[in-house]
This record gives sequence, C-alpha cells and structure tokens, in this order.
Amino acid sequence: MRKVLLALVFFSISFPLCAQITRIDTLAYKPIHIPQKQGPRFSEFLYSVGLRAFAYEQFPKILDQTTREHFYSSAFNGLFFKFNDNQISYRIAGSYFDKDVSLNGNCINCSGNGNLKNTTIKIGFEKNITYTRLQPYFGLDLGYTYQKYKGSYMNGSDINVTNDAVIDRKDAILASPFIGLKFNIIPTVTIAAESNLTVAYSFQKIEIAHDETTEKRPTEKGWEYYFGPVGILSVQFNFGNLY
Repeated sequence: MRKVLLALVFFSISFPLCAQITRIDTLAYKPIHIPQKQGPRFSEFLYSVGLRAFAYEQFPKILDQTTREHFYSSAFNGLFFKFNDNQISYRIAGSYFDKDVSLNGNCINCSGNGNLKNTTIKIGFEKNITYTRLQPYFGLDLGYTYQKYKGSYMNGSDINVTNDAVIDRKDAILASPFIGLKFNIIPTVTIAAESNLTVAYSFQKIEIAHDETTEKRPTEKGWEYYFGPVGILSVQFNFGNLY
C-alpha cells in the first residue's frame, strides 16, 4: 500500500513536468530573407517639366494650299508641364511657331511666300504601358490653335496673273491622339518622342488686297486632319517623390 501511494505522488509531480517538455527538432522557423539591392525607379515622380526640343509636323491649311503637302520643322519653341498620378499623367503644353514659308496652291501657277505664325495650347493625359527604363505610352490632347499667314499670293488661274497681298487667319479647336516612347537616362531626366494625328474644326478668315481695294471673304468653317510624324521630341526633368 505504501508503495502504491509513493507511486501516485511521483506520477502527480512528474506529469506536469513531462507535459512542458518540447522537442527542439519539431520547432518551425521562418526562412531568413535577405532583400535584394533595389535598382533605380522610374515614373515615381509627382511633376515633370519638359522642353519641346524639336518637331516635324503639319499645320492647318493655308488659303487653297494643296492637300497636306507641307511639313514644317521647328526647334526649342514650346514647354509642357505634367502632373504624374501613378499610372496616368496629366499634362498641359504650349508651342509657338514663327517662320517664313512658301506654299503651293491647288491650281496651276498658284503659289505664295510669307510669314506663318502658329500658337497652340493643349491639355490632356498620357498613360505608360510599362514602368521600365524604356517606356511606350499613349494618350490624348485637347486644345486650341491660332494661325496667321501674311504674305504674297500669286493666282495663276485668272486670265491675268495677279500677285496679291494676303492675310489668312484661322482659329481651330482640336483633338490629338498620340503614341510615344520615353527613355529614362536617369530617373530624373527623360527624353521622349511622340507622333500624333490631329482632328480640328477650324474657322478661316481671308483678306486679299487688290491694288487699292481689299476683299474680305466670308468665314469658312470645316473639319481638317493633319499629321505630326514627330509631334514632339522633348527633354523633361522629373522631381517630387511620388511615394
């Protein structure tokens, strides 16, 4: 009987101790993770300011100019500002063109020489397709353009060829879908090139000086389409951390 009592006492003391013993080899540990070195990040800036370094494009038609035969080049004549909201960037851009040009009319011996001024303001958005160093993108601009041509115009369709002084003014509202490609030299400096197709609804006013009289033609309205194979080649500077 005494041995039984001693056995019960020993069991009651040793059981809690045994219950607390845990085998070390059964414990699980999370694998050690060593973070990789982080490379440069692109498109993670709040703002971008850009310079329109070069463009090769068409403008609204002058007088009875032949169908979109003239392309004009320009350099360092525009600026733009972008607000980058993660996946989409909102932008506003302005450009000014002032150059002496020649043109051919849509008739025999119709031609002209003069000065062409074009001021364009656009607002729109662009979306990156990737976020690597090389970034294709697409977007849409809406805007307004004012154009003025002042010079001479030779009309060879008349019996007597005349060489008149002409002023051609044109206002237009426009929409320009575009595609482009950006290359990030470093995260804060980017170069970009884009092409656009412009659809415009224009209002044209023409004044022609014949000797001592001036002819003012009725305002002409209509749709126009013109292309910019290099709508803009830009250099932009990015700043302000997005995250």
